Amino acid sequence: MIDSATINKLGYWLVDGKHKFINKNVALEHCTKNKTKDIRYCLEEDRFGKINWHNEPTLSLTELYKLRAQQIRDNYDHVVLTYSGGSDSTNILHSFIANGIKPNEVISFMLEGKDFSNEGTTFNKEITFNQNAIKQYVLSNNIKYSTVNISDFYNSIFDNEHWCYESGINRAYITARAHAAKLDRFKKLVDSGKKCCIVYGLEKPSISVDKNNNFYSFFLDIPLQQYNLNEMYNNSYNGLTLERFYVSGDLPELTIKQSHIVANYYQQQFQKESKKMLQLGFEYDFRDYKEIVIDLLYSHSFDQKKCFTIGKSNYLAGLRDDWLVSLSNNDRRKMNVFNGWTAISKNIDKSFFNKNNWQHDTVGCISTSYYLNKKI
Repeated sequence: MIDSATINKLGYWLVDGKHKFINKNVALEHCTKNKTKDIRYCLEEDRFGKINWHNEPTLSLTELYKLRAQQIRDNYDHVVLTYSGGSDSTNILHSFIANGIKPNEVISFMLEGKDFSNEGTTFNKEITFNQNAIKQYVLSNNIKYSTVNISDFYNSIFDNEHWCYESGINRAYITARAHAAKLDRFKKLVDSGKKCCIVYGLEKPSISVDKNNNFYSFFLDIPLQQYNLNEMYNNSYNGLTLERFYVSGDLPELTIKQSHIVANYYQQQFQKESKKMLQLGFEYDFRDYKEIVIDLLYSHSFDQKKCFTIGKSNYLAGLRDDWLVSLSNNDRRKMNVFNGWTAISKNIDKSFFNKNNWQHDTVGCISTSYYLNKKI
């Protein structure tokens, strides 16, 4: 029996207002068989739904980041920060270390060994671009830093053609990262009685404007479900806890603060420059959304020009899986990954895929929208 508190914390999909699913592909297959489009993403609604989103929290972002870091540190015996090379994880490191809140270690997932190279594999580039400076920053504060080789996981976890029905996302490299967190050394810590967590950055806030020009914030399932595996919901993830740094019912004020800051910017920008906005989102024609949000939320902690990212791909087999796509078609690893994609393409109606094409992954499901008491 899966604990309801665990389901709420990790997130789930609600179909027709009554059927709960912990895996999106299973939920979409159910929708396909029952010819329904009524599906909603639910994340800690018992926390986020009971707090007032109308008022911007008075604490500054930097104060909230520090509060969240201390909250995690106080709750666990062993804290592991993941560093991916991007803005979210860089800011997390700063939020801990600059405030004298020490994690036990920092890890970066890498593809290493046969068929891979640190410089030649796109997956590794975000980390290697900034790794020396970050490694020095971490080690100089007497914190352990190491890389975790995920290449071996490509040789095993995709043997089951139903792997997409067991992981929280259909991207091969992210699925491998999630499995890689189950390292023996972490299991030994848990077995010794240590309370352990792995901290992820994940995504920036999602903001929309309705037909009456009101600002809302909501959660999108794709980024927030990246590291979830079905077994996490059964409390059998080797005793490890996944902690989302920026989105947690333990400190909803952080998400609310970020949402207000982004909404304030667009509200002011629209009034200042009369830029066109869309009903469900914005035309980001004056600056790129991600660049703006990084400036708004993280500019205090680092110079984004020194942080490299290859961005997000619109395809299941994106830039981070370039090595996989380049393999011969009869390579076992490649065949296993594509067998998983073939399975969902056959079982899920094409309307649930972006551009009606399985290669573009499933469409994003959104949560309840929270009114920010702002309008254009």
